[in-house]
Amino acid sequence: MTRSTLSILLAVIAVAPFSTPASAQEGNEAVLAAEDSRSLNVTLIPRLRYQFDTGLDAANGDFRVFRGGVGAKADWKATDRMTLSFGLGYEYSNYDFSRPNAFIAGAASPFEDIHILDLGLTAYVGIDEQWSWFAGVKGRVAGESGVDVDDAGTIGGVGGLVWDLGDDRSIAFGLNVMSQIEDDALILPIINVNWKLDERWRFASSGAMGEFIATIDGQNEIAFGAAWENRRFRLDDSAPQLAAVIEDTSFPLFVRFAHRPDDSITINLIGGVGVWQEFEVSNRNGLATRDFDADPSAFLGLSVNIAY
Repeated sequence: MTRSTLSILLAVIAVAPFSTPASAQEGNEAVLAAEDSRSLNVTLIPRLRYQFDTGLDAANGDFRVFRGGVGAKADWKATDRMTLSFGLGYEYSNYDFSRPNAFIAGAASPFEDIHILDLGLTAYVGIDEQWSWFAGVKGRVAGESGVDVDDAGTIGGVGGLVWDLGDDRSIAFGLNVMSQIEDDALILPIINVNWKLDERWRFASSGAMGEFIATIDGQNEIAFGAAWENRRFRLDDSAPQLAAVIEDTSFPLFVRFAHRPDDSITINLIGGVGVWQEFEVSNRNGLATRDFDADPSAFLGLSVNIAY
């Protein structure tokens, strides 16, 4: 590992808000300041998801995807007004293509094993009984096992305000800015909502995911939602890939069933359909871009929220 690679990795580990790739639909909460009276709260979220076979356009065969990962978040109440939140997220994706295709000329399989590591640190500071502000930094490394952090690493930040209206109603809004691998920075608005509609229904949005949630009883709930998922990663520099850059973007609709056997554990079962998915393939410099569309595909997932 080069000196510059090591310095970037250390900087990311030191500063980077909790953000696993588009994983909010598997049970993550909105980005709001911790309200627990304890000084330290830790949450662990292991998760699995399988995307069933679906076809690619231009007679490029079929593919399926298995994803597994884990997220961890620690909220530390540093003072009466300030909470620091440190997050770590890792996702492994295995893409299984049925036959050689036009993604990358000459490749028996365009790519298979992709690793994404996210790290972040965010501060939440109270202004008064209703308002608080937040700001943080984050980093990501995304690519095949052989890539250098210098080529696969990105860094960014978040900032905004939280408005707590009471009675289980709150809104966080701001900006999320992130550099991209061989592309312009990605700037997205933050509109995280937790809104109680009545005694049974509430609406929650976090990042690029939103869902309507219905309480069944004290231990069970069901949710209906949609999300925008985006993964941009670097392939290694061995022929024939020549360090290509891949962007996998999709729009899934889902149903989530949650069961809480006790106050510290929530088990989430999720199923749905990716109604749209596109792969964007570029060379190592982010140029000569080509797009490949996928057919709609079903998926199933499981995650567990464990609070300490």
